[in-house]
Amino acid sequence: MTNEIRKATLRDADPLVASLAQAFCDDPISNYFFRQDDKRALGLDCMLRTFLSLSLPHGDVFTTNECAGGALWYPPYRWKIGKVKELFLLPKLVRIASFRGLKRLLNLFDTIEKVHPNNKHYSLQVLGVAPEHQGKGIGSAMMQPILERCDREGCGAYLENSKETNIAFYQKQGFVVTGDIHFGTKAPQLWQMWREPQ
Repeated sequence: MTNEIRKATLRDADPLVASLAQAFCDDPISNYFFRQDDKRALGLDCMLRTFLSLSLPHGDVFTTNECAGGALWYPPYRWKIGKVKELFLLPKLVRIASFRGLKRLLNLFDTIEKVHPNNKHYSLQVLGVAPEHQGKGIGSAMMQPILERCDREGCGAYLENSKETNIAFYQKQGFVVTGDIHFGTKAPQLWQMWREPQ
């Protein structure tokens, strides 16, 4: 079955990143904070591979049989990158933002970490579906394994949404907007969204 949801493995990295890159090609945050030169596609690829490498070890990355998209989750208390890990990731961050945009990218991560809830919750790092597969319920389906776990465990779920048009989608999954994050007058904002167990 094409849309069957399953856990992703390292073997899925290439097709999964390709689908996520298509999904995020018009993302306001990545378009503002990632490099804007002829290596932008490589920067986006590097960012998504980095997110995948950080989340896969926890076993909470979900995709479809055809890797039409992905949902990358962190379990409770595992979402923080921290300064030490940031230091090891520095070469990748330069590829993502270039030397010119590195300070701005580090500010993005630091700001997000400062406002991230500290209570017990599952954190959705990335959710994306390749454009040709959108509108088929795949995004919702990829979220369900963790949302169902949240309900069983009585645990919250949290995400930062980068598109105002996606707010209604997340609200259908039980999330509510709890705040917004601003990075400056010209930068796009993020909407903080929280879901109580149901």
